[in-house]
Amino acid sequence: MAGTAAGATAYIEADLRRPEDLLNHPGLRAAVDLGQPVALMLIAVLMLLPDSDDPWALTRTLLDALPSGSHVAISHPGLEFDPEAVATVSALAAAGNITLVPRTREDVERFFGDWELLAPGVTPVLGWRPDAPADDPEAAFYWAGVARKP
Repeated sequence: MAGTAAGATAYIEADLRRPEDLLNHPGLRAAVDLGQPVALMLIAVLMLLPDSDDPWALTRTLLDALPSGSHVAISHPGLEFDPEAVATVSALAAAGNITLVPRTREDVERFFGDWELLAPGVTPVLGWRPDAPADDPEAAFYWAGVARKP
């Protein structure tokens, strides 16, 4: 993929467990002006980090590097929706050597730190500003939220 006059594009192979490497990557610096508000999307990725990696601290490193006015969007599988089904999926992932850590709503809210959560806050992904009400907003088993850095 190549950038255009309308915007730059960069592919950066990085490890989320080393956020400093990502933030200091020349490709990122060439494509993104971190002096201007940006959007960071952590969609279905934080679930791949076990608690022992302290994903909250790793996320904080990324958020701290962004300027005021930036936004972060996070989606994450939740424990509360159907604990038995979520445990089964986690066990199947583990059997395939895949880390999949569902977390509580409170744990997902922690990823946003002191940023201002936009309405409706951390909510089931199907209920986050839907075009039409979902028959069952909890059917996807994911939390979602967007926040703005003051």
